Amino acid sequence: PADQFEAFAALVAEGRPIEDIAADFSVTPLVVQRRLKLANVSPRLMADYRADAVTLDQLMALSITDDHSAQEAAYYESPTWQRTPSNLRERLTEQEIGASHPLARFVGLDTYERAGGGIRRDLFAEGDAGVYVGNIALLDTLVREKLESHAAAVRAEGWAWVDASPAVTYADMHAFQRAPRETRTPNKREALRIEKLQEKMRAIGEAVDAAMDAEDEDKADALQEEGERLGQQLQALEDGLLDYAPNVRAAAGAIVTIDRNGEIVIHRGLMREAEAKALRTLEKLRQGFSGAEIEGDDGGEDADEAPK
Repeated sequence: PADQFEAFAALVAEGRPIEDIAADFSVTPLVVQRRLKLANVSPRLMADYRADAVTLDQLMALSITDDHSAQEAAYYESPTWQRTPSNLRERLTEQEIGASHPLARFVGLDTYERAGGGIRRDLFAEGDAGVYVGNIALLDTLVREKLESHAAAVRAEGWAWVDASPAVTYADMHAFQRAPRETRTPNKREALRIEKLQEKMRAIGEAVDAAMDAEDEDKADALQEEGERLGQQLQALEDGLLDYAPNVRAAAGAIVTIDRNGEIVIHRGLMREAEAKALRTLEKLRQGFSGAEIEGDDGGEDADEAPK
């Protein structure tokens, strides 16, 4: 194989197009490109490959960079047990992140490249698994700019504060209390949709009972599945009626972040302890509590209960 690598490289050096070489040898252009990558591996590594001291899989992993010094350092400075192809590839890309990383997916490779960012492609990997983003600083800037654009829209909703962060842990979220939501009155279109769904669900319920009486289990199962689907639609509509009151928005906040799939996630109605206590105090005032009772609120058993 090493002879073929070098033969392809010699043909390219003579000016032969990759497509012509592929046609002459009855292979695809990608195969030629891969052979050229392998031909560009360090001469020392190629000599060891010819001597069966380096495997083809190791050579393929090392070819992810054209830097011979980096290739040799990754291989010869690693203990034998750390010379697996995956370990070698990770060492050569440790200052980069893969295209499947949440931050890269959030920004998008096209946006990143249009902004001047460089990428590295591993010809021996499939899809995004072989694409690496090299300019981490640029990617971070693009992530924060896109997050901030979403945060600006959330701020317009009237929250007391809005934070934008690429990553939010469970511990971060555990520090907040959830603000209460109220059910608003549906508009005419929503009310009509809810009524129609409820009517359909009642009709399906009657049809299920009739199918069961007729011992038609297949029809009953199909109707029950349809009923579950309608129930999910009704639940989604009812959830959409839950909203935060203006006074709650004025005390609570939101966090704009990214999930593991690179999708935007917005956590609304978050309150710190001081904000939650202030909201409870306002709620007591609204309900007609005396000033003495408010001053005596020491955050006892009811301190963490949200107003109903």
